[in-house]
Amino acid sequence: MAHRDTPDPVALSRRYIEAWRQHDPGAILATMAPGGTYRDPTTPGPISGEHLRGYAGALFAGFPDLGFSYRGPFLVGEHEVHMPWTMTGTHTGHFNGMAPTGRRVTLEGFDVMEASPQGLRSVVGYFDTGTLIRALTPPEAAAATTAAPTPREAPIGAYARLVHTHYKPEDVEAVTALWRDETMPVARKQAGFMAGQLYVDRKTGLGLSLVTWETAAHASATSEHSAYLQQVLARYSRYFIEAPRVQHFELVARG
Repeated sequence: MAHRDTPDPVALSRRYIEAWRQHDPGAILATMAPGGTYRDPTTPGPISGEHLRGYAGALFAGFPDLGFSYRGPFLVGEHEVHMPWTMTGTHTGHFNGMAPTGRRVTLEGFDVMEASPQGLRSVVGYFDTGTLIRALTPPEAAAATTAAPTPREAPIGAYARLVHTHYKPEDVEAVTALWRDETMPVARKQAGFMAGQLYVDRKTGLGLSLVTWETAAHASATSEHSAYLQQVLARYSRYFIEAPRVQHFELVARG
């Protein structure tokens, strides 16, 4: 077997971003080393192989005109490359369980890539998920968050998701605004959503988010294992003192 020369990290990173620009999941995977991983604030952790192929394909389906411009890449050390980028696209397909909105998205971020002789060992994308959420939220929906919607009475058999959280007491107001202005508008677009409530202890920073779903299937589709909830929780990561704890309960009786 012929010896494979060590690839130039900068050239390899250019091949990687060009594969994204060409909407080619196969070419993206071809730049990765065996077992190489990708992660960003919307993934449930590092992903690779077919999971990465599916992630890229879902993004291309949700934003058929997706495009990237970039600066660099910049070599940092012997094997590490940094690449600032700007993503643009129009949300005309289903994405993360969200129906098409037709809204235009501009998102800035940067990738940190680690190269190896076999390809990219890891790619970590950094960007603000709040920018993405706000871009996909129509102004009328954002404005409607200031008015309390009429809650629907949950039927027997509905499921409630409780997320136990702990923040610094001084961050309670920021967390409340984030939950009200960003989390709830997106939650209301999910199939089976019924109602949401947020409880906090202002003295300790302990909190409890209660969201009710019409059926077990709806709750499962938006569970902590879904890209939807992973993306939501990522928006609160800078405020968490400890990892959130998620529980699910079935409504079996009403007083």
